Amino acid sequence: MRALVTGATGFLGSHLVHLLLAGGDEAAVLVRPESNRRRLADVVDRLTIVEAYPGPVEASRAQIAAFAPDTVFHLAWDGVHGAARDDAGRLSGNVRRTLQLLDLAADLECAAFVGLGSQAEYGPQKGIIDEATPLRPTTAYGVGKLAVGLLVEPLSRATGMRGVWLRLFSSYGPGDEPTYMIPYVISELLAGRVPHLTAGSQYCDTLYCADVARALRAAAATDGCHGQYVLASGTECTVREIAETIRDTIAPGADLDFGAPARHPGWLGSHQRLTRDTAWSPTVDLRAGLTKTIFWWCEHC
Repeated sequence: MRALVTGATGFLGSHLVHLLLAGGDEAAVLVRPESNRRRLADVVDRLTIVEAYPGPVEASRAQIAAFAPDTVFHLAWDGVHGAARDDAGRLSGNVRRTLQLLDLAADLECAAFVGLGSQAEYGPQKGIIDEATPLRPTTAYGVGKLAVGLLVEPLSRATGMRGVWLRLFSSYGPGDEPTYMIPYVISELLAGRVPHLTAGSQYCDTLYCADVARALRAAAATDGCHGQYVLASGTECTVREIAETIRDTIAPGADLDFGAPARHPGWLGSHQRLTRDTAWSPTVDLRAGLTKTIFWWCEHC
């Protein structure tokens, strides 16, 4: 596989790049000049770096065409934290750049275009979510992801590509953003502080980063895989259970401050269709993944 990866300097993008290289694939990464490339420092000499210029993706056409990818993994999304998620200017730019990248991939006769969506496309739901669950996003971020996700498959098909959109519920692992729940609990406990949380009764269906990377590659490599999929662990685990597992690994008996109930019930997803179409399934259970993540934090932070 010759893969172009956007969002490669991010948490999941960097894990995907490492997986591709470890498996003997060739990878080019589309990155902005100002991007922090620390997550790729150990493999940068094995990558083709494509500079992402301000403005249309077309500005990078010559470099991308010279690499000649057969697959595009689109993980980049501008504005994923806080108020930036619902910024209208960022959202319109994300949609525009995705469509430009789709056009370019089709022009270069790529075989597959795989994009990463979000649980936010479903909005708050009770029960187990699968591909038949109604799509009811309640945030601008969720609407933006949904709009792009619904366009990927038909636009790809019209040009002879295979389009896949994986709606990721949640992820964790080494190198994750420190403000997210799992890294936050780990860092607070390692520092001897008490993590402050919600009541923790909401479900948190979360996948270890290596399993997310494997799912992305499986989707790209499987001819029968196309359209929209739920990408979830399928594990019924609450925020409280995750926090207590971390606590019991780092500092058994330490206090955890569980506060008011969360405003949503959390999410539970089924990866049954993705498993049926690609034979992918999670390989790292939650306890093992949390242990790997804790060890990484102990070594790097």
